[in-house]
Amino acid sequence: MAKRVVTAGGGLAGLTCAKYLVDEGFSVTHLEGLPYLGGRASTSPCLGMGSAGSRAAASGPGA
Repeated sequence: MAKRVVTAGGGLAGLTCAKYLVDEGFSVTHLEGLPYLGGRASTSPCLGMGSAGSRAAASGPGA
C-alpha cells in the first residue's frame, strides 16, 4: 500500500512538491483554497481583448 500524504497550495512550489511525491510512489491529496491553480503565476484575459483574445496577464497580489 502506498504511503498517503496531503499537500497544500496550488502555486508552483505546491504543485511541484506533489508531483515529486507522486513520482516517488506516494498517494497524494492536494488541497487548494482557490477555484484555480497556479498561485501568483496564474493568468487572466487582458482587458480589451474580447473573448477571442489569446493574450494573458499575470494576476494575483501586486498585479
